[in-house]
Amino acid sequence: MPLDIGYESALRAARQNAGEHIVTGVTGHSGDPRKTGSLFFNLQFDGLPEEYPTLFKDCKLCNEVREYIRKIIVENPDSNFSRLLPQLGEELPQRIRRANQRFDDYVR
Repeated sequence: MPLDIGYESALRAARQNAGEHIVTGVTGHSGDPRKTGSLFFNLQFDGLPEEYPTLFKDCKLCNEVREYIRKIIVENPDSNFSRLLPQLGEELPQRIRRANQRFDDYVR
């Protein structure tokens, strides 16, 4: 017999069955951004207060982590976190322009 439990309830149940969790917050970080193998972000999952240190390579595609890094770069543009932008698929505008200029030189 089909049940009408609603989209949110069904999605929550499906995530629980699949063992998926949603990152709901980043409370801090530890380690050196120049050595990404030792860079951890303290993540909160599913709105719970517990923090779980997670290696950068395992959470770099999460929107919350990306926003956390962007916020650090906006506050301090000379921060070592700007080195992480290429790994996030983002680059500073001046780096993109230089790369395009080099490509234009090569094409000519």
